[in-house]
Amino acid sequence: MDKMRENFKNSIHIMVMSIWRRKYILASCAIIWAVFYLYLHYTTVPEDTGYSSSGISVKHPIDIEFVNDRLVKQTTKLKPITKVIKTSTPSPKENKLITENADLVQTLPSDHYKHMTEEEIRIHQLNEKLEREKHRQKSVREKFSEKGIKQTSIQVKPKSKSSGYQAEMSNVSTSTTEEPTYIPPLRLVHFDLKGAPPKITYFKSIFPLLKFAGANGILMEYEDTFPFWGPLAPIAAENAYKRKQIRYILELAKNHDLIVIPLIQTFGHLEFVLKLPEFKHLREVEDIPQSVCPTNNNTLAMVKMMVDQVMALHSDSRWLHIGCDEVYQLGQCSRCSRYDRNSLFLAYVRKVAKYIREKHNVTPIIWDDMLRHVTVPEMNKYEIGSLVEPMAWTYVEDVYLFLPSSLWEKYSQVFPYMWSASAFKGAFGETLTVPDAKRHLENNRAWLQVMNEYNGEFSGFRGLAVTGWQRYDHFAALCELLPAALPSLVLNLLTVSQGQFNKEVFPRMQELLECSSRAHYHLDLEHDPYMWRALGVCFFPGSAVFRITLRHNEVTKSLDKYINDITVHKGWMTEYNLNHNFSSPLRVQELLKDFSYYNSSLNMLQEAAVKALREIYDDDTVSEWIELNIYPYVKEMKRIWERGQRLKKYQTWPRRPLPRFVDLPPPPSIDMGIVAS
Repeated sequence: MDKMRENFKNSIHIMVMSIWRRKYILASCAIIWAVFYLYLHYTTVPEDTGYSSSGISVKHPIDIEFVNDRLVKQTTKLKPITKVIKTSTPSPKENKLITENADLVQTLPSDHYKHMTEEEIRIHQLNEKLEREKHRQKSVREKFSEKGIKQTSIQVKPKSKSSGYQAEMSNVSTSTTEEPTYIPPLRLVHFDLKGAPPKITYFKSIFPLLKFAGANGILMEYEDTFPFWGPLAPIAAENAYKRKQIRYILELAKNHDLIVIPLIQTFGHLEFVLKLPEFKHLREVEDIPQSVCPTNNNTLAMVKMMVDQVMALHSDSRWLHIGCDEVYQLGQCSRCSRYDRNSLFLAYVRKVAKYIREKHNVTPIIWDDMLRHVTVPEMNKYEIGSLVEPMAWTYVEDVYLFLPSSLWEKYSQVFPYMWSASAFKGAFGETLTVPDAKRHLENNRAWLQVMNEYNGEFSGFRGLAVTGWQRYDHFAALCELLPAALPSLVLNLLTVSQGQFNKEVFPRMQELLECSSRAHYHLDLEHDPYMWRALGVCFFPGSAVFRITLRHNEVTKSLDKYINDITVHKGWMTEYNLNHNFSSPLRVQELLKDFSYYNSSLNMLQEAAVKALREIYDDDTVSEWIELNIYPYVKEMKRIWERGQRLKKYQTWPRRPLPRFVDLPPPPSIDMGIVAS
């Protein structure tokens, strides 16, 4: 017995000592558990919202719809009370009582009060109401109040400029917008394919999504990805689509009821043609490959050939967009300088438009910006109103900033039909990796209001093109890729396809983008403009690229801070230390102790980005994106490591002052005669 007792004591002792040796691990686990519990507690029961009496969160639109649907089902299944309890006119006090208990009475079966007196019914209803109040789940704010904890009075106030939008966003779950409803007849998605064509399989995966989001057309800008042939073959990029691939894309679009309008530049933005030696002679300005010379006879021949080849593969199209925007170089060559700029522009557009109408029987569309300063008589002189349909475009939140009311009045005197163009990406930064959904949504909503206001001034608006630019011009680097911008596109398509933005948009968006845990997120573009938090757990085509942009943002921010700390903030690996090979090896070693962590996070980001991008793009596009967004950090980290190793090699150092690295100007001379006097 004593031996067993001794063994038991030894066992207890060993257990206690084991726990004691692991006290830090246990304490850490306890802290983690406590933090996790508090996180769940304070995020699942928002203090300003709480829960309904049925115990269901009412913060999110999906929950609201579910609660309303359940209440409707309850009330429709139960028969209303037909027995008249009291026929006399109730007093104001009784009226109040009836109103307070109406929700109880309406959801009870008809024979519930069959054997009760009026007084018993009243008491029973009050008891039921008290019981429901007793068991109602309280919000965090109510729980704190009951325990005597004072509520904070700190409030975060929105900026006055966006207060209306922010207030609407905060109430998107509980109220609809009052803005006028206008639904554009055609809702085009613009694909800008400049030098970065997605794989055909990606079009196949997103066309159904675009259709369900409300699109009914595509504005396809091929640029150098179109398979030009014959004398124009050098224009096509080496990774351009094949003709059979173009036909397959068009067939996919047709199967999803999406019309396709091709866009081919014919005046400005012809860098992809004019950069080549074969077409250099067509430039308006010899050293600027941006615009063609409108008075060069070879220009029109080349443009006609481009139009013919594009239309050969798009014979079913009713319209052809011929660009004609931002023709900055105009009237500058020796021939063109003799003519008025507006006359040059209008005469050339008339020639191209007449050819397209007569040869291909389609209506040309042009961007409107070159017409904004042209007078009505000038446009009438060149018959522009009967030849083309302008597409007014601006991507800012205030459409009237660039397209004032006077401009719409002028256009209404010339053109029977108008188009408009908003944006879902490629408008607010030349090297962004993900679009600002808040700004793009405001732009699209502003366009709906403008179209609603001026639709009656014309025979009508044909439609709205939601543009998505891939580069700012042919020579520019990539901006937001299509997969990373797909959430912004769906958000804006849903908005324009129902004529306004309201509480129904985000739940529908989550459904289309295949988001999990939908009830736990709400749309807050004021604090989440890139929608990383709202759509972080979604599985739409290309969602891995969307998530890579979040990871890229986090990793590069941490790297920027680390690199700045080492090379600028700390004083042992600055340019001065490197120029003189003068630093403390101990300090350099301390600065580099976290290098492997940051470098490995960068390498893992690059591996993940390559894997995600390869699903949608060829290796040339993947390589360009990596070179633009990740490789600069790879190069900088390599440079830091090599410099650190070099500084650590030195064992002895010279006396101060160190040799001068910068030559100073001679000191100013002093007139000693003045001093002597």
